[in-house]
Amino acid sequence: MVFIFYQIITKEFISYIKSLILTKNIRQMLVIPAETNNYTGQTKINNVNNIYNSCLKYTYAEYKENKLYICLRIPNNLTASKLLEDRMQKLWEAIDSSQKEYSFSNLERQGHYYIRSGRK
Repeated sequence: MVFIFYQIITKEFISYIKSLILTKNIRQMLVIPAETNNYTGQTKINNVNNIYNSCLKYTYAEYKENKLYICLRIPNNLTASKLLEDRMQKLWEAIDSSQKEYSFSNLERQGHYYIRSGRK
């Protein structure tokens, strides 16, 4: 009985850690770094990039049982959402190559998220 309980806890914990690592990697792939001025060294303020990067806080990946869900938050700004769409193709290629044991479905839009799910 203790062995079964241990297996359930460790599998869920390992899935949680894998989800955190994949979420971090996705956010790093999608982030747009701040631009700096060559003469003054100060960062330039770009509101579109700020809106885009702030939506990445709500982007996540989640392993559940034999499925993998990748949820990308869609920015409210039209220009920022175009930036996301431009970067999504490279993101999907990177995820497909790194997660070879999963077969992914097409991209779905649900509310303010793009969701892509994969099965083992």
